[in-house]
Amino acid sequence: MKRRAALFVLALTPLFLVATGRSARAQSAEAQELFDEGRRALAAGDYTTACARLDASERIERAVGTLLSLAECEEGLGQLASERLHLQEAASWADATHDSLNRGPVARKRLAEIEKRVPRLTFRRAPNAPAGSRVTRDGVDLGTAAFDVPLPVDTGRHTIVVSTPGRADATYMVALAEGEQKTLVVDGAGAEIAPSSSTSSVDGPRRTWAYALGGVGVAGIAVGAIFGVKTLSTWSQAQRDCGAACAPGSVGQTEGNQAHGDAVVSTVAFSVAAAALAAGAYLFFSSRHDAPTTTVVRVAPWAAVGSAGAVIGGTWP
Repeated sequence: MKRRAALFVLALTPLFLVATGRSARAQSAEAQELFDEGRRALAAGDYTTACARLDASERIERAVGTLLSLAECEEGLGQLASERLHLQEAASWADATHDSLNRGPVARKRLAEIEKRVPRLTFRRAPNAPAGSRVTRDGVDLGTAAFDVPLPVDTGRHTIVVSTPGRADATYMVALAEGEQKTLVVDGAGAEIAPSSSTSSVDGPRRTWAYALGGVGVAGIAVGAIFGVKTLSTWSQAQRDCGAACAPGSVGQTEGNQAHGDAVVSTVAFSVAAAALAAGAYLFFSSRHDAPTTTVVRVAPWAAVGSAGAVIGGTWP
């Protein structure tokens, strides 16, 4: 019975060194507090909270005990690749700082135990893969050198994005179980992106104005036609009321004046329509791939005694 108790104490010794080692070397009160809270969450089985607080402690001040505790909570979350990384860092930091508790061998022993359990994913280029393809795994840019290397990853699903100049990104989904090794052949064959041009920045505004002016022209024709018909009708009525001549102030003279006014409106409307259609046609057919400029078009009707028209002006490419 005493022998079993002794073995049990020896088995707990590495964890005791992890839990107490930080206090012996901590220089930051914040790091120490976060470490203590992380250890309490770890003891309660709350691995997510434990990892978050231990990671925050490690960012403030690196310590062997913190790295070993991070590895322990990552084991609980199944993040074997992250656990492997922190065990490696713990062993190296113990050597670099001449760890008084000699926890380097503890880290290396644990590292050897999980090495075969860590999933690995290898990226390979397909024969048709364009040069310069880059790999991103779960938002982490692995660059162009990530191919043909069995990279350690955590268990579970991962999103792989392959980016190639001149092509849309290609996305792959891959899942790995504990100890699994997979090879993902990527071709980066996303849809080819057409060369950029200034068409959208120049032709877009020009053609928009062309369509707008076309609308003004159609509306002008409609107004001109309406008032033109009204002019003919009113003038015919005036001739019937007056006969050969109209006395001042007579109904016929009033109708004649109204017909003249309608004629002016009709003429102005047709003039504006003609000018708008001409400008719209010019802008539509002269669209070209030039540097972006600002297009401004102005159409203004004018009228005088016995005549009418429209003035068009502005700036465009």
